[in-house]
Amino acid sequence: MIQIFYGTDREKRNREFHAAHESAVRTFSNPLLLELSAESWDPALLENAVGGSSFLYDGVVVVAKELLAHKEHGAVFLQFLSDLSKSEAHIFVTEEDLSKDLLRALGKLKQPELLFFDLPKKPVVRSTIGFDLGNAVVAREKKRAWLLYEQALREGMAAEELLWPLNWKVKDSITKMRDRSGPLFLQLSGLSRDIVKIYHENKNGGLPIEMAMERLILAL
Repeated sequence: MIQIFYGTDREKRNREFHAAHESAVRTFSNPLLLELSAESWDPALLENAVGGSSFLYDGVVVVAKELLAHKEHGAVFLQFLSDLSKSEAHIFVTEEDLSKDLLRALGKLKQPELLFFDLPKKPVVRSTIGFDLGNAVVAREKKRAWLLYEQALREGMAAEELLWPLNWKVKDSITKMRDRSGPLFLQLSGLSRDIVKIYHENKNGGLPIEMAMERLILAL
Protein backbone atom coordinates (compact mmCIF):
# COMPACT_ATOMS: atom_id res chain seq x y z
CA MET A 1 0.00 0.00 0.00
CA ILE A 2 1.34 3.40 -1.00
CA GLN A 3 -0.24 6.66 0.11
CA ILE A 4 1.24 9.91 -1.15
CA PHE A 5 0.15 13.14 0.53
CA TYR A 6 1.00 16.27 -1.42
CA GLY A 7 -0.02 19.90 -1.87
CA THR A 8 0.62 23.38 -0.51
CA ASP A 9 -1.66 23.07 2.54
CA ARG A 10 1.22 21.88 4.70
CA GLU A 11 -0.70 21.84 7.99
CA LYS A 12 -3.60 19.70 6.76
CA ARG A 13 -1.34 17.50 4.64
CA ASN A 14 1.02 16.70 7.51
CA ARG A 15 -1.85 16.14 9.93
CA GLU A 16 -3.40 13.50 7.65
CA PHE A 17 0.02 12.05 6.83
CA HIS A 18 0.93 11.53 10.49
CA ALA A 19 -2.47 10.12 11.39
CA ALA A 20 -2.27 7.57 8.55
CA HIS A 21 1.21 6.22 9.25
CA GLU A 22 0.68 6.17 13.04
CA SER A 23 -2.49 4.15 12.51
CA ALA A 24 -0.58 1.70 10.30
CA VAL A 25 2.15 1.23 12.92
CA ARG A 26 -0.49 0.29 15.54
CA THR A 27 -1.78 -2.59 13.39
CA PHE A 28 1.47 -4.53 13.91
CA SER A 29 2.99 -5.94 17.09
CA ASN A 30 6.58 -5.78 15.84
CA PRO A 31 6.85 -3.50 12.78
CA LEU A 32 9.96 -2.39 10.95
CA LEU A 33 9.57 1.40 10.88
CA LEU A 34 11.74 3.33 8.43
CA GLU A 35 11.70 7.12 8.58
CA LEU A 36 13.39 8.67 5.56
CA SER A 37 14.22 12.26 4.68
CA ALA A 38 16.99 14.12 2.87
CA GLU A 39 18.71 14.70 6.22
CA SER A 40 18.55 11.03 7.29
CA TRP A 41 19.11 9.51 3.86
CA ASP A 42 20.65 6.03 3.99
CA PRO A 43 20.34 3.63 1.00
CA ALA A 44 21.09 0.71 3.34
CA LEU A 45 17.72 1.27 5.01
CA LEU A 46 16.03 0.82 1.65
CA GLU A 47 17.79 -2.50 1.10
CA ASN A 48 16.63 -3.73 4.52
CA ALA A 49 13.06 -2.84 3.69
CA VAL A 50 13.09 -4.47 0.25
CA GLY A 51 14.43 -7.84 1.39
CA GLY A 52 17.24 -7.73 3.89
CA SER A 53 16.04 -7.99 7.48
CA SER A 54 12.37 -7.23 6.96
CA PHE A 55 11.49 -10.95 7.47
CA LEU A 56 12.30 -10.44 11.18
CA TYR A 57 9.24 -8.22 11.56
CA ASP A 58 5.52 -8.74 11.11
CA GLY A 59 5.14 -5.63 8.99
CA VAL A 60 7.03 -2.82 7.26
CA VAL A 61 6.01 0.81 7.56
CA VAL A 62 7.94 3.38 5.53
CA VAL A 63 7.58 7.10 6.27
CA ALA A 64 9.24 9.44 3.75
CA LYS A 65 9.36 13.23 3.76
CA GLU A 66 10.13 15.43 0.72
CA LEU A 67 12.19 12.80 -1.12
CA LEU A 68 10.46 12.31 -4.46
CA ALA A 69 11.19 15.85 -5.63
CA HIS A 70 14.70 15.85 -4.15
CA LYS A 71 17.30 16.46 -6.89
CA GLU A 72 19.88 14.06 -5.50
CA HIS A 73 17.79 11.26 -3.96
CA GLY A 74 14.51 11.43 -5.89
CA ALA A 75 15.30 8.95 -8.66
CA VAL A 76 16.66 6.33 -6.23
CA PHE A 77 13.67 6.72 -3.94
CA LEU A 78 11.24 6.37 -6.86
CA GLN A 79 12.89 3.09 -7.85
CA PHE A 80 12.67 1.99 -4.22
CA LEU A 81 8.92 2.72 -4.26
CA SER A 82 8.59 0.68 -7.45
CA ASP A 83 10.35 -2.31 -5.84
CA LEU A 84 8.48 -2.04 -2.56
CA SER A 85 5.06 -1.51 -4.15
CA LYS A 86 5.02 -5.23 -4.99
CA SER A 87 5.34 -6.11 -1.29
CA GLU A 88 2.94 -5.89 1.64
CA ALA A 89 4.72 -2.83 3.05
CA HIS A 90 2.76 0.24 4.11
CA ILE A 91 4.37 3.29 2.55
CA PHE A 92 3.51 6.90 3.41
CA VAL A 93 5.05 9.80 1.52
CA THR A 94 4.58 13.54 2.00
CA GLU A 95 5.59 16.12 -0.63
CA GLU A 96 4.76 19.76 -1.18
CA ASP A 97 4.88 19.60 -4.95
CA LEU A 98 4.88 16.84 -7.55
CA SER A 99 5.70 17.55 -11.17
CA LYS A 100 3.65 16.09 -14.02
CA ASP A 101 6.49 13.70 -14.80
CA LEU A 102 6.54 12.43 -11.22
CA LEU A 103 2.76 12.02 -11.17
CA ARG A 104 2.96 9.96 -14.38
CA ALA A 105 5.75 7.80 -12.91
CA LEU A 106 3.78 7.25 -9.70
CA GLY A 107 0.73 6.25 -11.70
CA LYS A 108 2.69 3.23 -12.98
CA LEU A 109 3.17 1.85 -9.46
CA LYS A 110 0.85 -0.77 -8.00
CA GLN A 111 -2.29 1.07 -6.86
CA PRO A 112 -0.78 4.26 -5.40
CA GLU A 113 -3.22 6.49 -3.56
CA LEU A 114 -2.59 10.18 -4.22
CA LEU A 115 -4.06 12.50 -1.62
CA PHE A 116 -4.05 16.17 -2.62
CA PHE A 117 -4.15 18.99 -0.04
CA ASP A 118 -3.79 22.43 -1.61
CA LEU A 119 -4.44 25.84 -0.14
CA PRO A 120 -7.31 27.70 -1.83
CA LYS A 121 -6.04 30.11 -4.42
CA LYS A 122 -6.35 33.75 -3.50
CA PRO A 123 -8.67 35.65 -5.80
CA VAL A 124 -6.90 38.00 -8.16
CA VAL A 125 -7.65 41.54 -7.08
CA ARG A 126 -7.30 44.08 -9.84
CA SER A 127 -5.25 47.03 -8.68
CA THR A 128 -6.91 50.44 -8.87
CA ILE A 129 -3.71 52.39 -8.26
CA GLY A 130 -3.45 53.47 -11.89
CA PHE A 131 -6.94 55.00 -11.83
CA ASP A 132 -6.35 56.50 -8.37
CA LEU A 133 -3.19 58.05 -9.75
CA GLY A 134 -5.22 59.43 -12.67
CA ASN A 135 -7.69 61.05 -10.27
CA ALA A 136 -4.86 62.67 -8.35
CA VAL A 137 -3.18 63.94 -11.52
CA VAL A 138 -6.43 65.38 -12.93
CA ALA A 139 -7.04 67.11 -9.59
CA ARG A 140 -3.40 68.32 -9.65
CA GLU A 141 -2.78 66.79 -6.21
CA LYS A 142 0.98 66.50 -6.61
CA LYS A 143 1.78 64.95 -3.22
CA ARG A 144 -0.97 62.31 -3.45
CA ALA A 145 -0.02 61.49 -7.04
CA TRP A 146 3.63 61.06 -6.03
CA LEU A 147 2.75 58.78 -3.09
CA LEU A 148 0.48 56.63 -5.27
CA TYR A 149 3.19 56.38 -7.92
CA GLU A 150 5.77 55.25 -5.35
CA GLN A 151 3.28 52.74 -3.89
CA ALA A 152 2.64 51.24 -7.32
CA LEU A 153 6.36 50.76 -7.94
CA ARG A 154 6.83 49.18 -4.49
CA GLU A 155 4.04 46.71 -5.29
CA GLY A 156 5.89 45.62 -8.40
CA MET A 157 3.96 47.49 -11.06
CA ALA A 158 5.91 48.77 -14.04
CA ALA A 159 5.69 52.48 -14.81
CA GLU A 160 4.34 51.59 -18.27
CA GLU A 161 1.37 49.82 -16.65
CA LEU A 162 0.34 53.14 -15.09
CA LEU A 163 0.40 55.14 -18.31
CA TRP A 164 -2.81 53.81 -19.83
CA PRO A 165 -5.18 54.04 -16.85
CA LEU A 166 -3.70 57.49 -16.24
CA ASN A 167 -4.33 58.55 -19.84
CA TRP A 168 -7.83 57.00 -19.78
CA LYS A 169 -8.72 59.07 -16.72
CA VAL A 170 -7.39 62.26 -18.29
CA LYS A 171 -9.32 61.64 -21.53
CA ASP A 172 -12.47 60.71 -19.60
CA SER A 173 -12.28 64.04 -17.76
CA ILE A 174 -11.81 65.89 -21.06
CA THR A 175 -14.87 64.29 -22.68
CA LYS A 176 -17.05 65.30 -19.74
CA MET A 177 -16.05 68.97 -19.95
CA ARG A 178 -18.51 71.40 -21.50
CA ASP A 179 -16.10 74.31 -21.70
CA ARG A 180 -13.69 73.38 -24.49
CA SER A 181 -11.79 76.64 -24.42
CA GLY A 182 -11.06 77.12 -20.72
CA PRO A 183 -7.65 76.72 -19.06
CA LEU A 184 -8.51 73.37 -17.47
CA PHE A 185 -9.47 71.86 -20.82
CA LEU A 186 -6.21 73.10 -22.33
CA GLN A 187 -4.19 71.76 -19.38
CA LEU A 188 -5.75 68.29 -19.58
CA SER A 189 -5.41 68.14 -23.36
CA GLY A 190 -1.72 68.99 -23.03
CA LEU A 191 -1.36 66.39 -20.28
CA SER A 192 -2.92 63.71 -22.49
CA ARG A 193 -0.48 64.57 -25.28
CA ASP A 194 2.43 64.42 -22.83
CA ILE A 195 1.40 60.95 -21.66
CA VAL A 196 1.27 59.60 -25.21
CA LYS A 197 4.58 61.33 -25.94
CA ILE A 198 6.23 59.60 -22.97
CA TYR A 199 5.33 56.21 -24.44
CA HIS A 200 6.45 56.89 -28.00
CA GLU A 201 9.67 58.65 -27.04
CA ASN A 202 10.61 55.74 -24.81
CA LYS A 203 10.05 53.31 -27.67
CA ASN A 204 12.34 55.45 -29.82
CA GLY A 205 15.16 55.41 -27.29
CA GLY A 206 14.16 58.43 -25.21
CA LEU A 207 13.80 58.76 -21.43
CA PRO A 208 12.87 55.67 -19.43
CA ILE A 209 9.13 55.76 -18.71
CA GLU A 210 9.76 55.70 -14.95
CA MET A 211 11.85 58.88 -15.12
CA ALA A 212 9.44 60.60 -17.51
CA MET A 213 6.51 59.79 -15.20
CA GLU A 214 8.38 61.29 -12.26
CA ARG A 215 8.90 64.52 -14.21
CA LEU A 216 5.26 64.64 -15.26
CA ILE A 217 4.03 64.31 -11.66
CA LEU A 218 6.52 66.81 -10.27
CA ALA A 219 5.40 69.33 -12.91
CA LEU A 220 1.79 69.33 -11.69
